[in-house]
Amino acid sequence: MPKTSRRISVHPLTLREVEVVRVLDVTPGMRRITLAGAQLGEFTSANGFARPAFDSTGFDDHIRLVFPYPGEAEPVLPVQQEKGLDLPRDPRPLSRIYTVRRWEPGTGELDVDIVKHGIGVGTTWAYRAQVGDRVHFFGPGSSQTLPQDADWLLLAGDDTTIPAIGRLLDELPEGARAQVFIEVAESEHRQELRELPGVEVTWLVRDGADAGATTCLVDAVRNCGWWEGRPFVWLAGEQATVRDIRRHLVEARGVPKEDIEFAGYWRRGEVVALETDGAVPDPEKTRTPFEKLHDLTELIAPIAIRTAVELGVPELISRGVTGVADLAVKADTDERALGKLLRYLHTLDVLTETTPGHYGLTPVGEVLTVEFVANALHSAGVTGREMLGIHGLTESIRTGRASYASVTGQTFAEVRAEQDYEDRYLERLALFQAALAEPIAKSDLLAGVRHLVLHSGGAGAQAREFVAAHPDLRITICALPAQADWLRRDLPATIPDEQQRARVDVVEQSVFEPGPAADGVFVIRASRPWPTPMPPMPCAEQPRTSSPAAGSCWSKSSSTSTTSTNTTAKPTCSLSPCTAPGSAPPPSSTPSSPEPASPAARHTPSAGAPPSTNWRGSTPPDHLPRTKKRRHEPSETGHRPVGHGARPHRVRQRRHRGARRHGRRDPHRAGRQRRDRGPRRPPARGHDRQHDPAVHRPRRETDRRHGGVGFRRRAVAR
Repeated sequence: MPKTSRRISVHPLTLREVEVVRVLDVTPGMRRITLAGAQLGEFTSANGFARPAFDSTGFDDHIRLVFPYPGEAEPVLPVQQEKGLDLPRDPRPLSRIYTVRRWEPGTGELDVDIVKHGIGVGTTWAYRAQVGDRVHFFGPGSSQTLPQDADWLLLAGDDTTIPAIGRLLDELPEGARAQVFIEVAESEHRQELRELPGVEVTWLVRDGADAGATTCLVDAVRNCGWWEGRPFVWLAGEQATVRDIRRHLVEARGVPKEDIEFAGYWRRGEVVALETDGAVPDPEKTRTPFEKLHDLTELIAPIAIRTAVELGVPELISRGVTGVADLAVKADTDERALGKLLRYLHTLDVLTETTPGHYGLTPVGEVLTVEFVANALHSAGVTGREMLGIHGLTESIRTGRASYASVTGQTFAEVRAEQDYEDRYLERLALFQAALAEPIAKSDLLAGVRHLVLHSGGAGAQAREFVAAHPDLRITICALPAQADWLRRDLPATIPDEQQRARVDVVEQSVFEPGPAADGVFVIRASRPWPTPMPPMPCAEQPRTSSPAAGSCWSKSSSTSTTSTNTTAKPTCSLSPCTAPGSAPPPSSTPSSPEPASPAARHTPSAGAPPSTNWRGSTPPDHLPRTKKRRHEPSETGHRPVGHGARPHRVRQRRHRGARRHGRRDPHRAGRQRRDRGPRRPPARGHDRQHDPAVHRPRRETDRRHGGVGFRRRAVAR
């Protein structure tokens, strides 16, 4: 999994109203707005929720300022909730992200530096800001500490990164070593930054060239002197520039990806101004590259775009291969057919024709070179391979059953059993676990717990936070074989401290099997309601004690407050007694299961009905698959079992009678047709039908920096 030496802390998202108390032009190209107000301290929101004081401890923390739409007096504001914010969707709040340049808790002042360039919602507001103006903002959602394990730092960015780099230099210890490269429009835009003996700052001047149109920053990093030791790299600025620098560092310098932190703060594009005010963008006519890309993902357009990604066309063009003939050779395609595809992508504004027969990337096409986006679109990517089930949506709607096997020849559970896919899936899932685990580790949920059993896709990263915060805690991670294999290989890198790692064990076991005796069990990222009432799961076969944690099953679901800034998981936990074999069930056996909304959870395969939906009684039947069939058991993401022996013959017969009652075809013929796709679930009845897990609900992702709409998942049938 990607690692970083920067520790993360999570802040509850809070909407605050502040006042402009100072306006200062730091340079001709940068204006500093100082904000202050009572709501930077603890306060109670208008709808009655107690909110904590503002805090910012990371040098690249960012907040989102909210502005009124053109012609409106008041902005569209998020609604404060107890555990986050609820954003209106039509219209959405008009907001922009800015770095916290300085935060002084003693004086209660917050500085935000805004680049003075062109027209833009935030830029125009900064031009016109006056002392006494009121503005709303929310964030930061999280903070990260300074890197701890690096021998030296490499920092690179343009004008927009000066606030973050300046704050970093202010907070660096005296003995720190760093190389800093900053690109500015003019020499007069250089700022006075803190000087340290081990820090070299190089200013790069564009001399009138447009921002993002030169290679001076890329060339400077390529030609810099490379110091001995392990570097930590922080890159930000224009997306294509950041991409090229990161690519050089990984491929030419051999810097591990986990030692590079990067962010595309902005992308080159056109802004259409209002006819009535030339300094204000027209929100109806100005669309971000992400919004344009979202509009293209329909029918032929998304297939053509995905084909280009699978052939590697955007990546090749970004590397300088622009001619149709050369692209056909590099991509191993038919030149005539590829030419047709490129012409079509040109009409979609994904490519631009630089000269006859040669193509470049538009801002929309640049988005396709982002690794995370390409992974979602490529049919072999972690998300892309999961999304193949969309082609069977019609069958799923007609039958109410998963259609993934009819499209791909494999059930999705069989895909998850492939070690290579599972490795990439878990590595991607682990990206988001620190923000989820850190608040749990600091809470009192683990007080008095000596042995914890953990069921989770990101168990390694979560265990790292738990054992670091609780010196006496021992953890057993239960995982299916493919997951357990990855975890054993990943733990030395995830938990480098040998003493802490010695307190973490990995066992191959399903969440539906009786687990090791423990004080408590975390089932993290449980998702959707069961179609029928579930009996309690035995999580620890041990006598109950007077300890509140003993014999308990802790069900943990991630929930978030959706914002266009980012999606930061805010944990909500419930503690309920777990019934041991032979004991009475709890009053309600249907677990509550909020919609998972974290970035990881939104990409998690659907939680279909497990075999336990056919249980009749308080304990699982004896015929449940055990060790030899563990690869076919449902994981914590809720996949149904496949393969022989998953359900008894008598259950299938009961299902056949139900099929006849519902007027279906000959059940024996249907069974023969589905022989290679594993057992079929009983037909949904009554209220359960609306919880059919064969079809996903629509979901969307948002881009942290640009407020652009990402990829919306419509009904995904697996």
